[in-house]
Amino acid sequence: MPTLLLSARQTDDAQLLWRTCIKANWDVVRVHGWQVPSLPANDVVVYGEPLFAQHVAQILGLRLVEPSLDWLPRLSARWRGRDVRLTTLADARKVADRAFIKPADEKSFDARVYSSGAELPTPGPLPEDLPVLVQEVVEWTIEFRCFVLERKVAAVSAYWRDGKLAKSDDDTWIATDAELNEATQFCESVLRDPSVSVPDAVVLDLGVIRNRGWAVVECNAAFASGIYGCDPTAVLNVLRRACMPVATNANNTVTLFRPVGPKELELIRASGNRLFPPRLPEQPIFYPVLNEEYAVQIARDWNVKESGAGYVTRFRVRKEFVEKYPVQTVGNSTHKELWIPAEDLHAFNDNIVGEIEVIATFPESPCK
Repeated sequence: MPTLLLSARQTDDAQLLWRTCIKANWDVVRVHGWQVPSLPANDVVVYGEPLFAQHVAQILGLRLVEPSLDWLPRLSARWRGRDVRLTTLADARKVADRAFIKPADEKSFDARVYSSGAELPTPGPLPEDLPVLVQEVVEWTIEFRCFVLERKVAAVSAYWRDGKLAKSDDDTWIATDAELNEATQFCESVLRDPSVSVPDAVVLDLGVIRNRGWAVVECNAAFASGIYGCDPTAVLNVLRRACMPVATNANNTVTLFRPVGPKELELIRASGNRLFPPRLPEQPIFYPVLNEEYAVQIARDWNVKESGAGYVTRFRVRKEFVEKYPVQTVGNSTHKELWIPAEDLHAFNDNIVGEIEVIATFPESPCK
């Protein structure tokens, strides 16, 4: 049974998730004084401030799923709709023009419009190499939050409209069905773009820039993001995927990869991301590969063609088990794989350490 760990901070979102967990028969533990209870990493879900989540992850051996600091600047201008660049606090002070400036990671200073970089905090308390995002000033007419799971919109809510929270006097988050559908469609258009790399569980904020149209606001870690009017049950599913156990005794495991299509991925997920499905009678061999490059090539060039989508999975297997299978080179030096007889797949699954994770997705090209 999953256990949701909450920080000691009391918030409406934490209370809502608590009530949702009770309905879903999850356990809930509120952590006080940074005393993290001893729990199996496989069953832990974290929600709270970044510092709290990082502390829990370090204690329990979790990997928090979150976007890179340069995610927004690397996003195509087609989707972000304005100029955005990643720099340092020292360089940001040299910005001569009006700009929206914010810390790329922690909230170490106010994210707002500055008349110039000279208004930023003076040298001293903050490191000069602190990552900072400098953005063109635009006017957002409405903004939405999307919780995303495996490149699909799991939940969506408006949160900002015409310069203030999109909330009524009775605490209802205001948006028409047409607006929510339009936001969902734009988000899914972004997610269908193979050039856009997103973590498996994440939050995408997006909205409408006045006189320009739809654009991505930013990408944030799900475990530290507000819920607004999103479906809390769907949010829990995203949060569960946003915390992954780190394999212990890494020196005793081997990291392998396997490209799969939609049907195999569905069966993997049905197992709780723990097992590869049995082979069919006409499939006497199970083929994991030894490097990500080879797996990407197969998923992108073969699985997409055959089944409309390709996925690269990554997982760890106990070294003492896998060493008895010789490495097979089937093309150039990159094309290395293992040949596991179908009758050994059950034992292979028993020796997987941690979960099978999806690290790359290749949707079907819209022009296909």
